[in-house]
Parts: sequence; structure tokens; C-alpha cells
Amino acid sequence: MSKRFETLQTVVSHDNTYASGYARTTKLTQRVEDLNNWARRGYEVRHTRTFTLDDTEVYIDDLVKDPDAPL
Repeated sequence: MSKRFETLQTVVSHDNTYASGYARTTKLTQRVEDLNNWARRGYEVRHTRTFTLDDTEVYIDDLVKDPDAPL
């Protein structure tokens, strides 16, 4: 039984000006879409680290996939 590990980094901008059409839901949608793309490939999130910088939020996710698991 073997497992495959990957790391995903997502950088989300904090541009909250009216002109940018910023909304918290937009940030969440971008993030969920990222994770769903990996889930479609059979990966599961094992651990997430979040860093908040001046103008961005950085998510680093550890993902794991069991290639022997039934679909």
C-alpha cells in the first residue's frame, strides 16, 4: 500500500477596493475551487497552514492520495 503526497499553495489577494469587486465570498470560492480540483484527482487535505501578510493570505495544504483505494 503506497500513498502519494503533494503540497498546494494558494495565494489570495486582500485587494478590497470597490473597483476590484472584492468580496469575502469571492476569496472563499477561489479557495474551494482550488481544493475541489485536487479532490477530483483523488487527493484529501491532511493539514493546512495559513499565513496572513500585508496584502495577501497564503494557504499551504498537504494533500495525500491512496492510489490503491477503490474509487
